[in-house]
Amino acid sequence: DYTLTMYFQQAWRDKRLSYNVIPLNLTLDNRVADQLWVPDTYFLNDKKSFVHGVTVKNRMIRLHPDGTVLYGLRFASTIK
Repeated sequence: DYTLTMYFQQAWRDKRLSYNVIPLNLTLDNRVADQLWVPDTYFLNDKKSFVHGVTVKNRMIRLHPDGTVLYGLRFASTIK
């Protein structure tokens, strides 16, 4: 077994979240992740994993005008 800590980043497009009010990317509060659909990603041979959260969960969400969501989180995983 070995344990690793990593920053994992995913991107997808959700047209329901597209906007054209401002032409800027929006960085959202990490608590918004609880309200959004996020992929159910898993790692083969994972025995135990957790999201780092010293004061708050280490997550980042950036929303682009075309509905692209950039989602990143820092977590540790013990893999067999």
